[in-house]
Amino acid sequence: MLGYALILIAIVMAGAAAWQFLPRDRSAARRSGEVTGPGAADYASMLNALGDAIYLREEGGRVLHANPACAQLLGLQDPAEMRGQNILEFFRDVSEATLSKENELVLSARTNMAQVLQECSVTRRDGRSFPAEKRVSRCRYGDTAAVLVQMRDVSERKQYEELMVQHVTVDEVTRLPNRRLMMDRLRQAIILGKRGGGNFAVMLIDLDHFKRINDSRGHTLGDALLSGAAQRLRETVREADTVARFGGDEFVVILTEPDPSAAPLRVEYAAQRVVQAFQEPFLVDGLQAVVTASVGIALWPADGDDPDTLMRNADTAMYEVKKSSRNSFCLFNREMNQRVQDSLRIDAHLRQALERKEMRVLFQPIVEASTGRMMKVEALLRWQSAELGNVPPDQFIPVAEETGQIVAIGLWVLEESCRRVRELQAVREDSVPLTVSVNVSARQLQDERFASIVSDVLRITGLPANQLELELTERIIIDDDRAVLANITALHEMGISLSLDDFGTGYSSLSYLTRFPLNTVKLDRAFVRDIEFNMQSLHLATAIIAMCRSLGLALVAEGIETQPQAELLGNHGCRYLQGYHFSRPVNPADIPQIAGFQPRRLASVA
Repeated sequence: MLGYALILIAIVMAGAAAWQFLPRDRSAARRSGEVTGPGAADYASMLNALGDAIYLREEGGRVLHANPACAQLLGLQDPAEMRGQNILEFFRDVSEATLSKENELVLSARTNMAQVLQECSVTRRDGRSFPAEKRVSRCRYGDTAAVLVQMRDVSERKQYEELMVQHVTVDEVTRLPNRRLMMDRLRQAIILGKRGGGNFAVMLIDLDHFKRINDSRGHTLGDALLSGAAQRLRETVREADTVARFGGDEFVVILTEPDPSAAPLRVEYAAQRVVQAFQEPFLVDGLQAVVTASVGIALWPADGDDPDTLMRNADTAMYEVKKSSRNSFCLFNREMNQRVQDSLRIDAHLRQALERKEMRVLFQPIVEASTGRMMKVEALLRWQSAELGNVPPDQFIPVAEETGQIVAIGLWVLEESCRRVRELQAVREDSVPLTVSVNVSARQLQDERFASIVSDVLRITGLPANQLELELTERIIIDDDRAVLANITALHEMGISLSLDDFGTGYSSLSYLTRFPLNTVKLDRAFVRDIEFNMQSLHLATAIIAMCRSLGLALVAEGIETQPQAELLGNHGCRYLQGYHFSRPVNPADIPQIAGFQPRRLASVA
């Protein structure tokens, strides 16, 4: 821009000098539009050599001179076509009023250096339009002030600027507004709402199982799937609503509603439409991909009066869906906020729990139904916090999983359990190996090094691989994560047993029992509770027992609290039993004192 100004200053000063030597009688020159006189030729040559379009005109618009660049910009063959003509003939969008405004700005100034820089859209007489940068300056034409106009086509610059704006505000994959632009629109919605523009809602949408597809089929297909999801969302909501990509596999929809009383109903209806829109599989490159949507919703102003609070609460509601069933929606409420605050408090103290030695591992016996011998123990984690007191596992374990602390905690539990069972095996009177069953989380199994870590633990503690059993949940294996599958295969090849925990409470797909190298299935206590009084419960339990036996899988029935329950399940072929009827979870040091640690047959089991 500095060079641009210096060129113009040189033109104006040189022009002023050249025009001083023009003859007094210039009527003929004016009529022809030619610039004549000593120095004029040099001045015209200088103008002609410049790359920018330049023309010199009288106050009324008559062109005194135009350089070749100007003729080319305006679609003319020769700049001589312009000389002596009114400049209005060469532009469709320049009027007498335009000329008058330019004259007023530069000709009325007291100095010859007066100039005005502006950006405008220029339309030539042939109809072609382009954005231009236009600099208008005052220049002496002999004794008369004239107007010097310098123009350049800035189409390429404008295109570049537009690309830069898109790069900053538009997501490259989906062509939706990105997080930056979405947050700006959210701030604008709040401002508008405070001015009486109505209520609105924020929907945070997460694509269920997208990572599995992205990892297994590649990022190209994953990007195509994201584009397809963006298109479905645009088709689902109104044109006035904002659909944006928040990042990864998350999208945001800002739903506006002028009528506050109608907002909740419209939000629920819109959320149902979003969930329904993802029921149909996506067809990408001839392949079907199935992803569903988990939707969390926060309402303005009830659930937050600023963008960060609204997004945080929508995220909280979305994770409520993730924790339960997925493929659904949930509106934020204050109880969720209390749970979040509780989780934050637990998280803060949990980070120091291992260092402070507040964690301990308890063992609960698992006995063989036919002999009563203790064949296994399940490792159960307990936390006695100095500040929070006794924190139940169902409160701190989800927090540990969400924050990633479960990795360090899980490794400690594994090491402690293996070491303790190795010690118990040394004092066990019979030669039957005692197996320890340890729960592992998805976070642990998603670590590609997990199988190697387990191998190191066994080597350090001296526990044989056949005395370790790792318990998996259905939620872990349903995600079909590549690293998880690789770890499961490696652990099986090491001789470690794998158990499917809480069978019957989740998806309960029978395909899992054949697709994965499982050794044991644990029947949830919900199937055991009523078997003494409810024939349907008994029939269901015995059907599961028969199925497991046919597949070569050992079955552990959890939640045994009475002798009749133990007898019924044992008589129908259940191999292992676990519950308070045999023992509550106890310190590992107390295990040898429990009946069954030495061989003992259940008196009433056939």
